[in-house]
Amino acid sequence: MIEENVSEFRVERIDDIPLLLAFLHRMGIVELLDKQYRTHGNWAGELSFGTVACVWLCYILSEGDHLLCHVQEWVERNQVMLESFLQQEVRGLDFQDDRLGQMLDTLSEAKQFSEFEHDLNCRVVRVYSLETKRVRVDMTTSKTYAGVNEGGLFQYGHSKDHRPDLAQVKLGLASLYPLGLPVSTAVVSGNRGDDGIYVELIERVEASIGFGAKLYVGDSKMDAIATRAFLVSGGDYYLCPLSLKQIGEIELESLITRAMESSQELKEIYAHKSKGGKQNRELIALGYSYEVELEAEVEGHRVSWVEQRIVSRSVGFAKQQSSLLDKRVKRGFEALEKLNERKRGKKRLNEKELQEASQAIIEKEKLRGLLKVEVREQQCSKREEEIQDASSR
Repeated sequence: MIEENVSEFRVERIDDIPLLLAFLHRMGIVELLDKQYRTHGNWAGELSFGTVACVWLCYILSEGDHLLCHVQEWVERNQVMLESFLQQEVRGLDFQDDRLGQMLDTLSEAKQFSEFEHDLNCRVVRVYSLETKRVRVDMTTSKTYAGVNEGGLFQYGHSKDHRPDLAQVKLGLASLYPLGLPVSTAVVSGNRGDDGIYVELIERVEASIGFGAKLYVGDSKMDAIATRAFLVSGGDYYLCPLSLKQIGEIELESLITRAMESSQELKEIYAHKSKGGKQNRELIALGYSYEVELEAEVEGHRVSWVEQRIVSRSVGFAKQQSSLLDKRVKRGFEALEKLNERKRGKKRLNEKELQEASQAIIEKEKLRGLLKVEVREQQCSKREEEIQDASSR
């Protein structure tokens, strides 16, 4: 028997929201944020700083949108579901864009956020029993059409996007490898060099998951001698490619020549790959290793160590480069052949012009030392020339 008439139904799509909120709560986001950040005294609602931030993160992950002005509307659309999960009253006013903007300003304080980041990493690593022996460190930049303010984050610097005319901000990320779980982040001005940022990120990682016996994996920007020495001084290891700035063109050429000599034994490097439910070994590289003694100063102390360097030839990359070379040679050869074509309306080049045109083709296709061009001059009578022109037509 129906004792009460229902005059209104409200339908809300839950989508992935409960799942995201459950994971965020299990990670302790609310508790840890409330520990570091006090809820503003003028907030009239029941939601704390950490709870608002947790729902806000859920919105970003669920909607793939970072705009502050859309959060309040989204909360109001999902109000009943959010209140059922949080067991608290949820108001749209708690998620006004101006309030979220104030929260962003609060979260930008480096010292407080670093302490929160440390507590979060300790909790996540402990709860999920994550492997912490390998850490990936990397840098990127993000450009903007916004103006540049003195002392601001957006500044002109070396652009990886080949847009030096645009201001940029530099982002650093340290994550557990190969899981990809972020451990520490750095947001710095776009005109800063990468070297010092790597050290800052590593220091924050060490503060979260401990010192020593960890392998840090990075790109060639991590190869600065100061960064490598810093890692060695803390009892850690590193893996990164060496740029020409560190190794030099002459030494690199010598290492390649050594690899091509029959006296140098090359070791085969295999990768285990699964195909059709079976594990197969695939040859991915050939190479050799050698050791170099290094020394550098870290915080006033001399640090010395033996660095192992690996010279390798990637099988896949070599095939790709060989294919590209064949295409360049073919294009260059066809372009050179066209210089000999004789047809009506085409200008005849003299010896000097042919030499210059041939050299331009070789430079364009990067074939210096691979193609040899020889220009021969042949004199003939006017009649013989007319016969050659007619045959070419």
